[in-house]
Parts: sequence; C-alpha cells; structure tokens
Amino acid sequence: MAQSKLAARPLSGSIGAEIRGLDLSGEMDAGTVAAIRQALLEHLVLCIRDQQLTPGQFMKVAECFGEPVEYPLVKGIEGFPKIIEVSKLEHERINFGGLWHSDTTYLPRPPMGTLLLARELPPIGGDTLFANQYLAYEALSAGMKRMLEGLVGVNISTKAAAAHTRVDRVADSGVGRGAARGVGRGADGGADGGADADDVNVPGGAVALSRCVESERGDCERRIGSEEVVGEGGNLPLREVFEVEARGEFLVRGVRNL
Repeated sequence: MAQSKLAARPLSGSIGAEIRGLDLSGEMDAGTVAAIRQALLEHLVLCIRDQQLTPGQFMKVAECFGEPVEYPLVKGIEGFPKIIEVSKLEHERINFGGLWHSDTTYLPRPPMGTLLLARELPPIGGDTLFANQYLAYEALSAGMKRMLEGLVGVNISTKAAAAHTRVDRVADSGVGRGAARGVGRGADGGADGGADADDVNVPGGAVALSRCVESERGDCERRIGSEEVVGEGGNLPLREVFEVEARGEFLVRGVRNL
C-alpha cells in the first residue's frame, strides 16, 4: 500500500510541485489519493518522479481521480483506447500540441486534468511549460475582467494553428472525426478550486467569445454562429488576455532533473 503522507516540493513560486518516493504501480489507499488530489489543487501541476508503469497501471492511476475519456482525434494504443502515444519522430518538424493550450476544452465536458508519462526523452530540450491561469486572471486589468464577466468561450478542435500541431499523428493514427466544439465561461472556476481563472486558448486555437443570453428557461444559451472568432494573430481586446496568460512569472518548466 502506498503511504498516505507525502511531501510536495514547489517547483516555482507560482505553479507546480514535485513528489518523490511515491510508487504509483501498486494499490493506493484513499488517504494517498486524497493527498495527491489536495496537492494538485494547491500546485495545479504535479511531477511524480521515477514511475515505471504498464498501460494497465497507468489507467488505474487515472481512475483514482475520475473517469478517463478517449482523446477524440487520435486512436489509443492497442488494448487501451483511452491512452494515446505523444511522439515526435526523427523526420517530423512539428511537435504534437506545440502551442499554448488547455487540453480538449472543445469537449462538451472537458476533463479535470491530463496525465502524462514520459517514456523517452531527448538529452537536451523537450520540456513542457505550464502556466497558472488563476494568477493570469488576477493580473488582468479591471476593465478586462469586466469585459470577460458573463462571456462564453467557444473552443473548436480543427481550427488554425492548433490543428496544425496534430497533423503527423492524425495522418498516421487519426480517427476521422469532424470538428468538436466546447462552450464554457471565459473566466471560470474549477469544480474543486472555486476561483476564477482564464479558460481562453491562445490565438489560432479557434477561440470565440460571445455574450451569454438568458433563455426562456433562465439558463445560458449557446450562441454558436454569432460569436466573434479569434483567428490568426488575435483581435479584439483579447490580445491582452493572450499576452498575460503566458507571462514568465506564472510559469514552471517541466524538466527531468530539478
């Protein structure tokens, strides 16, 4: 049984923590799962070192925190449709997902998070950057916060630069589905966190914002088709949001030896 007590060492002043001495390959007790979840809520990104997991063990870890979902654009690995391989082969010049984004926000119910397991890393480079969007929201001007309040963000899976980063994987293992759209508030607190955060992907990621309209039922209608779409290079005052989202003071670099 994994121990319930664990220590999360912060990796930066804004986001990310490292956990060592925890073996995820065995059964985790409820206390350990709760401690990991709490650490995730506090630090937003967790790096749990030195894990040697089979696909089955990897799925069991994911199931401790919720219901895993299939990635809609690329086939899963053999026997495990909810696990995809993220790779960059020798001849490829575009890395998968190589732009600022929040994973699968175009789904009707975006997942609470993403699990990544490093299998093969280059000797230099290959790092992933993570940005704290709660701090990014707090850094926005008062006027921008007022503009975002009550807006609806629309994310579309097949637009512009975002789709370009998937061309190699879709070519060799795509599932042939059409565009997916997801709708969510522009400044939205998570189910656990409760605070406001930016939920707006970078320009080129097919982001749109529209005013929330009260329907006869009193809820918020999806105004698909009447939104102002942010295309290549951005437009509207949303450029301020994009510039703030990835400021250096909100980042941590996910590297192997820290």
